[in-house]
Amino acid sequence: MLSQRTVAFLETFAQASNLVYPEGGFLFRYEFAYSQAHNQLSGDLLSALQHDEVTEYAEVSVGELNDMARFFQGALGNYTKDAPSGNAVRTARTLIDYLKEDLQNDLVGLVVEDGSGDMTVSLEMANKATNNYSWLELFWSVD
Repeated sequence: MLSQRTVAFLETFAQASNLVYPEGGFLFRYEFAYSQAHNQLSGDLLSALQHDEVTEYAEVSVGELNDMARFFQGALGNYTKDAPSGNAVRTARTLIDYLKEDLQNDLVGLVVEDGSGDMTVSLEMANKATNNYSWLELFWSVD
């Protein structure tokens, strides 16, 4: 489950984003499935869950981290398709670290969708030992 620290981090970010986009802004949604990762995951993430070797899903890649940072930067009114600012990268890294600490996940899949006037980040996370599954969706829009 998400800690109060992580929820407060997301809520504080939402308040800042909503000042920039009063008709839109930042939203988030979290789901937890006890001992159900094997039912919730699919494709390469499911395969990684079922095998002991370390995979590319053990950590968020640099490219994924930068995409997530672009999401945070855009949510505060500074959208870019180029490299994100250092502050945006620190924000993304902080959330990833909080999630890792809260959920003890050893598998993570991250997808960023860059729309026209909005962005979505979806994170699927699992713990191999407990088979617990978590999903976090982050979304912002201008309206």
